[in-house]
Amino acid sequence: FSSLVKFIASFYDLSIKLDMQLISALALIAGEDGSVTISAKGRKELLAALNVKNSHLSNSFARLREKELLTGEQGKYKLSPIMVWKKLDEAIANDDLRLTIKFVKQ
Repeated sequence: FSSLVKFIASFYDLSIKLDMQLISALALIAGEDGSVTISAKGRKELLAALNVKNSHLSNSFARLREKELLTGEQGKYKLSPIMVWKKLDEAIANDDLRLTIKFVKQ
């Protein structure tokens, strides 16, 4: 997976390898706006590519939604803007890349 995912992983507490692999795979197929549609066939391809069971993939989707890196369900998803490579590349090219850190009291 990409160095961006590894970098973002520390900010979003992504410690499970499958979650990082899944968000990387989704970012590669996302549209300009971060939308991702996964058909039944596409899900089978993801399962094979990531070499996981369906339940593990479902759990990974749930964790990514919980961390707000992904929204949606049942094959229609939208990535957080930080995960959309095309927009990130554009921001870097325009010297308009910002990092916002939010502290939460627990």
